Amino acid sequence: MQLMQAGLKQIITTKIIPFSTFYIAEDYHQKYYLQQNVKLMEEFIFMYKTTSQITNSTAAARVNGYIGGYVSFDQLKQELGLLGLTSQSAERLARNVKQSHPADISCPKSHKETLLW
Repeated sequence: MQLMQAGLKQIITTKIIPFSTFYIAEDYHQKYYLQQNVKLMEEFIFMYKTTSQITNSTAAARVNGYIGGYVSFDQLKQELGLLGLTSQSAERLARNVKQSHPADISCPKSHKETLLW
């Protein structure tokens, strides 16, 4: 920023304004990582029937976070039974999350890695 400012010969400022309006993201952005996992997404469609119900589902949000690599495998083990998944889907989710967290460190995976499973 200092280089840009020097080139412009003026001060660069950022205006911070109060939050006023919240916009829900388009459907294709909602639960993005979950949407990439067809089997788990099919289960949520069966459970909730509509995309708005899936969007508002805490369980779908948690699963999306697990698939995206934002939550540790240890945390998943604590919550797995609370997500409402069938035993087959719970096992699939646990296996995938464990593989993506080899050192049980929570950090986001790249989109490319998500598509591999």
